[in-house]
Amino acid sequence: MSQHESHNISPPRRRWSRRLPAARPLGLTALTLILGATGCTRFVQRTTGNVLVEHARSNGVPYVMASQELDLAYATGFSLATLIETFSRVGVNVSGTAIPLYVLAAFHAEQQNTFPNRLRYMRAIYAGNGPEAQDARTAERRGYVETAHLRYLAWQRAEQYFGPLGGKCPKMKDDVDNLLLTFGVLGGLLAVLDDANAMGVEGVPMDIAGKAARTTDCLDNEQWWGLPQAIKGAVWVSVPGAAPPGKSGWDQMNQAKAVGEKSGAFVAYVLEAMVAYSNGKIDLLKQSIRDFVKKSSGKKPPKTAAVMNELARQQLTVLSDMLWIEATGHGTPFNNLGKFPDDKDTAEDTSDLLP
Repeated sequence: MSQHESHNISPPRRRWSRRLPAARPLGLTALTLILGATGCTRFVQRTTGNVLVEHARSNGVPYVMASQELDLAYATGFSLATLIETFSRVGVNVSGTAIPLYVLAAFHAEQQNTFPNRLRYMRAIYAGNGPEAQDARTAERRGYVETAHLRYLAWQRAEQYFGPLGGKCPKMKDDVDNLLLTFGVLGGLLAVLDDANAMGVEGVPMDIAGKAARTTDCLDNEQWWGLPQAIKGAVWVSVPGAAPPGKSGWDQMNQAKAVGEKSGAFVAYVLEAMVAYSNGKIDLLKQSIRDFVKKSSGKKPPKTAAVMNELARQQLTVLSDMLWIEATGHGTPFNNLGKFPDDKDTAEDTSDLLP
């Protein structure tokens, strides 16, 4: 090799002029991104949940109470209960808002399943159809299991939200909280009664009834249409030994009706009628239904109780159907709520049933 050629040969160049830092493992980077995204998503979900739950509590509940669309109110409870509960998974306190949703869902289930099967059972008994009566009775009891479960959930959410009930009155920050507690107490009482009709399958503690009665002392009886006093009266009649000496549950419910009438709300009539039917006081049941029809006719309900008046009418119609089916085999004729088969002025129009 010539000297000239040797000057043209360059020394081998280094591939890197300096050493680069070691690359972060791909798995660690991905995990960091995932955790960051999960934390961000959880924050967004929790924020959304807090806004939605508070909106439902402060605006949704009063809106439903002012509505006369009972089926839509039922649908609200049935459809939103699960959605609201999902936000508890991201740290949102949903217990207060869930109370009325479970109560409404239970009334919906009652109307869709429990009561229709109760009426089917009574029609089968009237017709002497034993197998049909047995099947209907079984379906009715299954319905009571469902309603007992939903109403027990309402009571449990009330205790989560307010703390243990039946002793010291819980703190309530506004009228909505007062209403939520009223719903919780109502749910507790009805859960006990439903579980009794379901032969105790749901396992609702019987002492809830007494706790519900004591908690009514924490509620504004006039503001909530006499319902707290009616609940107390229903417990005193339904639970042996619950009434204090010298006190009458029937008197409590009668007074509760008068309180509700002043504001145009008639939900207290339902509890009196239910307890009257359960205790075989058929004359009192009939009078409750008659008085409801007479006194509620043409009277505009308060905004806070519009949906409760519709609920009262629906519940009393079912009780009327029971009396009619027992006597005639069919339910209350159209537009005849408040009239009964043994009334002298009752005349059934069957012209549309003839060929």
